[in-house]
Amino acid sequence: MADSPANVAVMDNSGQGPLRVSGFGGTSLYHELSMKDRFADNLCGWLQDPGLTVPEMAMLQLMSNLTDRDNWHTDILSDEIAAKWRDEVFAENSNIPKESMRRISARAWDWCLAELRDKASRFEGAQFVRLMDAGAAACKSDTLVSESLRVALRDDIAPLLQESKARQDHDPNQVLLELVDPMLFPLIYGKSLVLMDGGQVDLLKCFGSCGSGELAPPEPDKCEDALQVQTSIEKGHQLTFHHHTKEIGFYRWSATFQMLPCEVQFGESGTDVQIKSYINNLHPVRYKALYGGIEKLISAAIKPWNECLVKGEKARWPIRIRTFGLTWEPQYPHSIINALKRDYGTEAFKDAMRDAESFLRLPDRGSNEPAELPEEWDKSVYDTAYHLDRNWPNKYELQYPEPGVSFSYDDWKLGRNTAHIREKKTWPGDAATPPVLDQP
Repeated sequence: MADSPANVAVMDNSGQGPLRVSGFGGTSLYHELSMKDRFADNLCGWLQDPGLTVPEMAMLQLMSNLTDRDNWHTDILSDEIAAKWRDEVFAENSNIPKESMRRISARAWDWCLAELRDKASRFEGAQFVRLMDAGAAACKSDTLVSESLRVALRDDIAPLLQESKARQDHDPNQVLLELVDPMLFPLIYGKSLVLMDGGQVDLLKCFGSCGSGELAPPEPDKCEDALQVQTSIEKGHQLTFHHHTKEIGFYRWSATFQMLPCEVQFGESGTDVQIKSYINNLHPVRYKALYGGIEKLISAAIKPWNECLVKGEKARWPIRIRTFGLTWEPQYPHSIINALKRDYGTEAFKDAMRDAESFLRLPDRGSNEPAELPEEWDKSVYDTAYHLDRNWPNKYELQYPEPGVSFSYDDWKLGRNTAHIREKKTWPGDAATPPVLDQP
């Protein structure tokens, strides 16, 4: 439940007045903005619901893979090259087990091709492409960071790399190398000095501010009051917070310390930014050039970052495949069996017998050859109904959920993905059961 306007804490870390952030200025360490006032993150406040189907995840991965190719944004517009890529994808299908549901169908390819061509038209101007966009999203680019910036960052980082290699704890085989340890010298409640009544630390004269400020007040650890939850965590129980949602906020923040991000300020216009405070453990004078490179790197990331941000609980992009339960083909022959019993001796009965024969001749699962008719399948109504019932489990296959069935690609682009199902295969006489649609 959102806070009323009278209860909303006003945050202020501008330095122009008392510090008002979580844990300072009378604001609880555990205070959080309401869902509608903050961007979603992977810690709380975001849920992919409804979840993605496996075929849609395969589509997302395919589009990500194809955009890794050189000149993808021009090649995808060529019918000849697109046809070649299509053949490659369908050839790869033979190496993917059908039950994994990760094969790319003809419908899925057509959708991905249309979507990639739209993405290519936007790529020319934006110089990045948004991918995995089904609720949340990610962006990637090989050109937003210029070659000159890449070289400058490499050269300016080189001394840090040498320092890291000189440390006794350096492991040449480690994958991730922390050149600047973000955990070193954190803010510690009850020990660190903080400018709580205003003021700023000048970036290039930050060491002259050592000793300024007041002692940060200690914070009570509310996790200690959630004994049942803590015991459950220590025992390794799953869904620890399912019945203790009130206490989950106590475990998002440490009552002992917090890492210190640097302050970044936008210019008067555009995406240019300036780092206004010390990057923890990165000397602002010795590595002044690196600070400038990091500013340019942050600036280059602003537009793609904006493309990924989700505010509140509503997703920015709809899912591509909406399903209404498990489906299979062929459907169980209810209508044929009912007609055999109901219409005996009529012309409709003859039609039902022809339908029964066609059904029994359908290939069994895993075969492309028509099945042989069982002996004496048409001896009586009972025999025919018996063989229909007995043979159906050998014939049906679970169906891939596919795009373009409930709504078109153009509908999806406009955010309309809750339309009725336009295609539904049934045997003649089967009554269609309307799906229960989610509210848009």
